Amino acid sequence: MEENKMEIFHELIKREPNILSLPIEQLAPISYVGHEAVKYAIGINKKLDKLPLTLQQKERWLADAQDMGDIVIDIEAHIGELLPPPEETRARLSSENKGFPRKPLSITPLPNGITKNKAFIARQIKNNPDIVKEVKREAREIEDIPTKTAVLSKIHYKKELERQAKIQTKTIIELSGEGLIYKNKLLRIINILPAYPPKELTEQDYKELSALVQIIIKRLEVFQNGKEKESLRIGST
Repeated sequence: MEENKMEIFHELIKREPNILSLPIEQLAPISYVGHEAVKYAIGINKKLDKLPLTLQQKERWLADAQDMGDIVIDIEAHIGELLPPPEETRARLSSENKGFPRKPLSITPLPNGITKNKAFIARQIKNNPDIVKEVKREAREIEDIPTKTAVLSKIHYKKELERQAKIQTKTIIELSGEGLIYKNKLLRIINILPAYPPKELTEQDYKELSALVQIIIKRLEVFQNGKEKESLRIGST
């Protein structure tokens, strides 16, 4: 079934080269077919090395699957652009009617085929174009397929970082001098370092990366549960 959806999605793209110009009512079912096609492609990609294909065929198949993933994400983002603002689709109770049951004000219904959850996801993707670009780039770096799930995970991760940052600004005294310089360097490392390591590593890759990680851990050892804290000159504030 999934394989059929993958073939159907490819046919849709061929027939509709300007697929993003379609009305939202037509994009909704295409989005569903595309999502199922991407799920199938992810399963194939996990066992691609075992298939009887030449290297060139594997590379071409993966490039096509990645392009398909890009299009599915772009369709979701475009649906988010076409949707009415959230406040127009949210039921609100009239303040003028004091009786019961209170009548909701008139609202703009969601288009056919668009659920509240799908609308939320589409708006999230539309509002985070930088994360979309990052997911597409990282997928190609690790020979994976970009998905809207990966985009949503990164959005959630970003919001969690922002939430933690707000908590820290309220509870941690601002650093100064060498402490502030060191903090800024740590933040730069956190921003550059991917949230997860590559999915596929050779034995040599693992050994070399493990050595580098141990160096980082050693340099930060003093901050682990106050270990070797006495080696620092810590003054009172």
